[in-house]
Amino acid sequence: MSVNSKSKPIPQSTTNKSYAVSYDFALQGGAIGSINTGIFVPAGAHVTRAYVEKVTAFTSGGSATVALSLVSAGDLLAAVAYNNAIFTAAIGTAIPTGTPATFVKNTATTEKQITLDVATAALTAGKYTIHIEYK
Repeated sequence: MSVNSKSKPIPQSTTNKSYAVSYDFALQGGAIGSINTGIFVPAGAHVTRAYVEKVTAFTSGGSATVALSLVSAGDLLAAVAYNNAIFTAAIGTAIPTGTPATFVKNTATTEKQITLDVATAALTAGKYTIHIEYK
């Protein structure tokens, strides 16, 4: 097999883009529903790592669950109780952990915004930094 001398390799990004945004109940509320994070992932990009950093722990008057979603519900972090170890530890790891088997691809044809999804009961307090890496 010969290689065409006019062929050029397809450039691929090997650099992850990193974003950190704050979720603050005092500013964004905690009602049941989806809360936009302000992190947009381009079409075709892979989220390679996601984790949450606790500033102030979540509280709820009920049994609130929290998830992180990109394309489908809970694809970055499946819905778990607000007081799950993911949210009570200083840093809690989501589904994409940096290994290819855990990557989450934006399969949409447009960029998508990551949402923090609250269900079952509202949150009444909490502040976290959400860290996302994608390429």
